[in-house]
Amino acid sequence: MNADAGNAERFLVQERGIFWWADEAVPPDQFTPDSAINGDLRISYEGKITIDLDGFLTPGTHPFFALGTSDDPLLRTRQIQGLLRKSNKRVLLFDLSRRGGRSATANISFEGFMALHCLVGDRNFPKQKGNVIFRYVDVDLTGFEEWLRVSSIHVERGKVALHAHYHHPKNIDYHLSNGKLSVIYDLSGPLFAKTRHSSLALTESVILRFKRDETVTIEEAEADYRILQDLFIMLTDSSYNLDWPTAAITDQHHYKLYFYRDTNSASPPGAHECLTNFVQIKDNFGALFSVWRAKRESFGPGFYLYLGTRRGRLLYPEHRFIMLIWGIETFHRKKYGSKKSTSASRKMDRILGNITNNKDKQFAKYWLRHSLEPNLEQ
Repeated sequence: MNADAGNAERFLVQERGIFWWADEAVPPDQFTPDSAINGDLRISYEGKITIDLDGFLTPGTHPFFALGTSDDPLLRTRQIQGLLRKSNKRVLLFDLSRRGGRSATANISFEGFMALHCLVGDRNFPKQKGNVIFRYVDVDLTGFEEWLRVSSIHVERGKVALHAHYHHPKNIDYHLSNGKLSVIYDLSGPLFAKTRHSSLALTESVILRFKRDETVTIEEAEADYRILQDLFIMLTDSSYNLDWPTAAITDQHHYKLYFYRDTNSASPPGAHECLTNFVQIKDNFGALFSVWRAKRESFGPGFYLYLGTRRGRLLYPEHRFIMLIWGIETFHRKKYGSKKSTSASRKMDRILGNITNNKDKQFAKYWLRHSLEPNLEQ
């Protein structure tokens, strides 16, 4: 989904629900434990996650404690589970911190939380020991159809009949050093083979699935997603946001994963705007992903600072210039190291040695301490 990052009043999720600590047992004949409390869940378009409860989820919590304590060590190992009333969605919130508040209308305090990660799905969460882990992560490539060059629906129209044919492209698997990256094709349309319609919509879809050899944590799933997002910026020359990832705990349990990220109002990239297209790089897409991931790890700040100018943010020209220069410097330093000229170093020592006043020598040494490092021209 794409949104205007400047509009703080728009939400992906804004719904009432009932919430409880995820480690509490739910009686067999109930949907929630007896301690569950009503509240409001909000997830902004940027992925900011907040929950405000009508009361206090933690037994014996004093209102002033809820208002003033954000760093609670007990929250680092706990999660909040919830059931949304209107959509009937199940939610699970991770990496919590407190955010107390006071109702302006009722003049009462409430217990609130912020979360760094949230899962939203249609099914109850399976029981897992310890932290939640995933088998694979899917990213829907809606919006990138022109870059993908999808065109598998063929339409023939005559005087009295119209025929639409869909040829399912073969899914593509790219084997990586630590897993598999797959391009999965599908078609959305009528659910039944033979039905009558007054209108008909057929839409091709493409999902990118990353499945490691081992299960992944929620932090690793987020990291893989960010690497993909940056790679698509480079491949398409567009800052259009990928859709939120879908993480699979099992083949039957899939959940949308939300977290804070950069968003912008960029439009889906057109075919004429992209530097490449998928047809051109299809044979080497897996290798490109592997190399990109490795280089991101090796030259992290250098790559990140450059991409910071490409994520659709509103930046002053001076800010953009600084990020580019810092990116070049840190890239060079990481790749080549801080090599200093031996002859220049001897010359510097000779000049400092000719300074007789010790305070002046220390002053000159301090201000010249970076003078032997490579300059921007080099």
